[in-house]
Amino acid sequence: LSDARNAGIRIAKGEYIVFVDSDDSIAPEMIERLYKAAQLANAKMALCNVLCVDENGLPTGESSGSPIQNECLLAEQVLPRFYQEKGTFYIVAWNKLYHRSLLCEKTFPVGKWHEDEFVAAQIIWKAERIACIDYMGYHYVTHRTGSIMSARNDVRHLDALEALLNRYQFYQEV
Repeated sequence: LSDARNAGIRIAKGEYIVFVDSDDSIAPEMIERLYKAAQLANAKMALCNVLCVDENGLPTGESSGSPIQNECLLAEQVLPRFYQEKGTFYIVAWNKLYHRSLLCEKTFPVGKWHEDEFVAAQIIWKAERIACIDYMGYHYVTHRTGSIMSARNDVRHLDALEALLNRYQFYQEV
């Protein structure tokens, strides 16, 4: 997955980049809304809420209580939200619009699961200002048979702990 994200960054031509995982989908106006929010807030990153759906596209109810509200936040306000309930919505790579200056060809660590957890804090810190919109523009398929995240007993899930350690070390530096 990291290789695919990094390759996409390398060949992208636009000023902004969005990631959509192969089994997920986005609402037709998600990118436009994120772009407008970023422009209004003078931010290099925008993010939206996530609608969790099953394999048939039906809501699972896991999105209730989504934390993202209509606001513009500084990086130091976003980072503590990683550790609140549903803080994952702030960490994942795929419900966001990134100005290309925030990413480089080797942004995501190759061969790691939870690759976005390794770099989320650094990208948000680099963005400085983040536009948030209370809009469920990203439709995330949960519990899909055969997905990476459905492999419950795979040792590669320990990559999340390594990412947490990397994030802790980053916090000590800033």
